[in-house]
Amino acid sequence: MSWLLENENFRRDFDRLSTVKLNPDRHTAPDGRAHTEAVARRVEELCRINACTTDELELLRTLAYVHDIGKIETRRGHPAASERMLPSYGIDDPHLASLVKYHDVALAWYRQSERGQPPSDRAWHKLSRRLDVRLLGIFMIADRVDCRGGWRENPPTIWFFEELRRRGLLEREPLG
Repeated sequence: MSWLLENENFRRDFDRLSTVKLNPDRHTAPDGRAHTEAVARRVEELCRINACTTDELELLRTLAYVHDIGKIETRRGHPAASERMLPSYGIDDPHLASLVKYHDVALAWYRQSERGQPPSDRAWHKLSRRLDVRLLGIFMIADRVDCRGGWRENPPTIWFFEELRRRGLLEREPLG
Protein backbone atom coordinates (compact mmCIF):
# COMPACT_ATOMS: atom_id res chain seq x y z
CA MET A 1 0.00 0.00 0.00
CA SER A 2 2.84 2.41 0.76
CA TRP A 3 3.86 2.22 -2.90
CA LEU A 4 0.55 3.84 -3.85
CA LEU A 5 0.88 6.59 -1.25
CA GLU A 6 4.35 7.31 -2.61
CA ASN A 7 3.00 7.81 -6.13
CA GLU A 8 3.00 11.56 -6.84
CA ASN A 9 -0.03 11.42 -9.15
CA PHE A 10 -2.05 9.48 -6.61
CA ARG A 11 -1.07 11.72 -3.69
CA ARG A 12 -2.15 14.78 -5.65
CA ASP A 13 -5.49 13.25 -6.58
CA PHE A 14 -6.03 11.78 -3.12
CA ASP A 15 -5.57 15.25 -1.60
CA ARG A 16 -8.18 16.57 -4.05
CA LEU A 17 -10.72 14.06 -2.71
CA SER A 18 -11.04 16.28 0.37
CA THR A 19 -12.79 18.84 -1.87
CA VAL A 20 -15.45 16.32 -2.93
CA LYS A 21 -18.37 16.84 -0.58
CA LEU A 22 -20.63 13.88 0.07
CA ASN A 23 -24.38 13.82 0.45
CA PRO A 24 -25.04 14.06 4.21
CA ASP A 25 -28.26 12.08 3.76
CA ARG A 26 -26.18 9.11 2.61
CA HIS A 27 -22.82 9.54 4.37
CA THR A 28 -21.55 10.61 7.75
CA ALA A 29 -18.09 11.36 6.29
CA PRO A 30 -17.89 14.99 5.16
CA ASP A 31 -15.83 14.42 2.02
CA GLY A 32 -14.39 11.84 -0.33
CA ARG A 33 -11.03 11.61 1.39
CA ALA A 34 -12.55 11.08 4.85
CA HIS A 35 -14.82 8.39 3.34
CA THR A 36 -11.86 6.68 1.67
CA GLU A 37 -9.84 6.66 4.88
CA ALA A 38 -12.79 5.23 6.84
CA VAL A 39 -13.29 2.53 4.20
CA ALA A 40 -9.58 1.61 4.35
CA ARG A 41 -9.73 1.24 8.14
CA ARG A 42 -12.88 -0.89 7.88
CA VAL A 43 -11.29 -3.06 5.17
CA GLU A 44 -8.43 -3.88 7.51
CA GLU A 45 -10.86 -4.86 10.27
CA LEU A 46 -13.00 -6.96 7.93
CA CYS A 47 -9.98 -8.72 6.47
CA ARG A 48 -8.95 -9.82 9.97
CA ILE A 49 -12.49 -11.01 10.78
CA ASN A 50 -12.73 -12.88 7.46
CA ALA A 51 -9.26 -14.47 7.68
CA CYS A 52 -8.10 -12.88 4.44
CA THR A 53 -4.61 -13.54 3.18
CA THR A 54 -1.98 -10.81 3.15
CA ASP A 55 -2.46 -10.49 -0.63
CA GLU A 56 -6.23 -10.13 -0.25
CA LEU A 57 -5.75 -7.48 2.43
CA GLU A 58 -3.35 -5.56 0.18
CA LEU A 59 -5.76 -5.80 -2.76
CA LEU A 60 -8.75 -4.58 -0.74
CA ARG A 61 -6.75 -1.84 0.97
CA THR A 62 -5.61 -0.56 -2.43
CA LEU A 63 -9.21 -0.79 -3.65
CA ALA A 64 -10.30 1.30 -0.65
CA TYR A 65 -7.96 4.10 -1.69
CA VAL A 66 -8.78 4.11 -5.41
CA HIS A 67 -12.45 3.08 -5.60
CA ASP A 68 -13.83 6.65 -5.56
CA ILE A 69 -10.83 8.59 -6.89
CA GLY A 70 -12.77 9.32 -10.09
CA LYS A 71 -15.07 11.57 -8.06
CA ILE A 72 -12.45 14.30 -8.35
CA GLU A 73 -13.42 14.48 -12.03
CA THR A 74 -17.11 13.64 -11.98
CA ARG A 75 -18.20 14.58 -8.41
CA ARG A 76 -20.49 11.57 -8.62
CA GLY A 77 -19.95 7.89 -8.15
CA HIS A 78 -18.91 6.68 -11.57
CA PRO A 79 -16.59 3.71 -11.07
CA ALA A 80 -15.51 3.92 -14.72
CA ALA A 81 -13.84 7.27 -14.00
CA SER A 82 -11.88 5.69 -11.14
CA GLU A 83 -10.97 2.72 -13.32
CA ARG A 84 -9.65 5.01 -16.09
CA MET A 85 -7.32 6.73 -13.61
CA LEU A 86 -5.58 3.54 -12.41
CA PRO A 87 -2.79 3.51 -15.06
CA SER A 88 -1.69 7.01 -14.03
CA TYR A 89 -0.86 5.51 -10.62
CA GLY A 90 1.06 2.59 -12.09
CA ILE A 91 -1.81 0.16 -11.48
CA ASP A 92 -2.29 -2.45 -14.18
CA ASP A 93 -3.79 -5.33 -12.17
CA PRO A 94 -6.90 -6.52 -14.04
CA HIS A 95 -8.41 -8.04 -10.86
CA LEU A 96 -8.14 -4.71 -9.05
CA ALA A 97 -9.55 -2.91 -12.08
CA SER A 98 -12.54 -5.29 -12.08
CA LEU A 99 -13.14 -4.66 -8.38
CA VAL A 100 -13.04 -0.90 -8.99
CA LYS A 101 -15.43 -1.26 -11.92
CA TYR A 102 -17.93 -3.40 -10.01
CA HIS A 103 -17.53 -2.10 -6.44
CA ASP A 104 -20.90 -0.33 -6.57
CA VAL A 105 -22.75 -2.78 -8.82
CA ALA A 106 -25.25 -3.62 -6.07
CA LEU A 107 -26.90 -0.21 -6.39
CA ALA A 108 -27.22 -0.28 -10.18
CA TRP A 109 -28.45 -3.86 -10.30
CA TYR A 110 -30.85 -3.29 -7.41
CA ARG A 111 -32.36 -0.30 -9.24
CA GLN A 112 -32.71 -2.41 -12.40
CA SER A 113 -34.46 -5.11 -10.39
CA GLU A 114 -36.79 -2.56 -8.80
CA ARG A 115 -37.78 -1.47 -12.32
CA GLY A 116 -38.60 -5.06 -13.21
CA GLN A 117 -35.43 -5.53 -15.27
CA PRO A 118 -33.17 -7.63 -13.02
CA PRO A 119 -29.71 -8.57 -14.21
CA SER A 120 -29.68 -11.79 -16.20
CA ASP A 121 -28.21 -15.07 -15.02
CA ARG A 122 -25.50 -14.44 -17.58
CA ALA A 123 -24.62 -11.09 -15.96
CA TRP A 124 -24.33 -12.72 -12.53
CA HIS A 125 -22.10 -15.50 -13.85
CA LYS A 126 -19.98 -13.02 -15.79
CA LEU A 127 -19.46 -11.06 -12.57
CA SER A 128 -18.46 -14.17 -10.66
CA ARG A 129 -15.96 -15.14 -13.38
CA ARG A 130 -14.36 -11.68 -13.47
CA LEU A 131 -13.69 -11.35 -9.78
CA ASP A 132 -13.86 -12.96 -6.38
CA VAL A 133 -17.39 -12.13 -5.20
CA ARG A 134 -16.43 -12.84 -1.60
CA LEU A 135 -13.80 -10.11 -1.73
CA LEU A 136 -16.27 -7.83 -3.50
CA GLY A 137 -18.74 -8.54 -0.70
CA ILE A 138 -16.19 -7.71 1.99
CA PHE A 139 -15.47 -4.46 0.20
CA MET A 140 -19.15 -3.61 -0.21
CA ILE A 141 -19.57 -3.97 3.55
CA ALA A 142 -16.54 -1.74 4.16
CA ASP A 143 -17.76 0.85 1.66
CA ARG A 144 -20.93 1.33 3.72
CA VAL A 145 -18.93 2.19 6.87
CA ASP A 146 -20.15 5.80 6.88
CA CYS A 147 -23.66 5.19 5.61
CA ARG A 148 -26.57 5.74 7.91
CA GLY A 149 -27.46 2.39 9.44
CA GLY A 150 -24.43 0.70 7.85
CA TRP A 151 -24.64 -2.05 5.29
CA ARG A 152 -27.28 -4.05 7.17
CA GLU A 153 -29.79 -1.28 6.50
CA ASN A 154 -28.75 -0.71 2.90
CA PRO A 155 -31.38 -2.34 0.65
CA PRO A 156 -29.12 -2.68 -2.43
CA THR A 157 -26.36 -4.42 -0.46
CA ILE A 158 -28.81 -6.74 1.31
CA TRP A 159 -30.46 -7.57 -2.03
CA PHE A 160 -27.07 -8.23 -3.64
CA PHE A 161 -26.02 -10.72 -0.96
CA GLU A 162 -29.40 -12.45 -1.12
CA GLU A 163 -29.02 -12.85 -4.88
CA LEU A 164 -25.47 -14.19 -4.55
CA ARG A 165 -26.65 -16.78 -2.01
CA ARG A 166 -29.73 -17.70 -4.04
CA ARG A 167 -27.61 -18.23 -7.14
CA GLY A 168 -24.96 -20.27 -5.30
CA LEU A 169 -22.24 -17.76 -6.20
CA LEU A 170 -21.03 -17.14 -2.68
CA GLU A 171 -19.11 -20.01 -1.09
CA ARG A 172 -18.46 -18.22 2.19
CA GLU A 173 -20.52 -15.24 3.16
CA PRO A 174 -18.43 -12.27 4.34
CA LEU A 175 -18.64 -11.48 8.02
CA GLY A 176 -18.98 -7.93 9.10
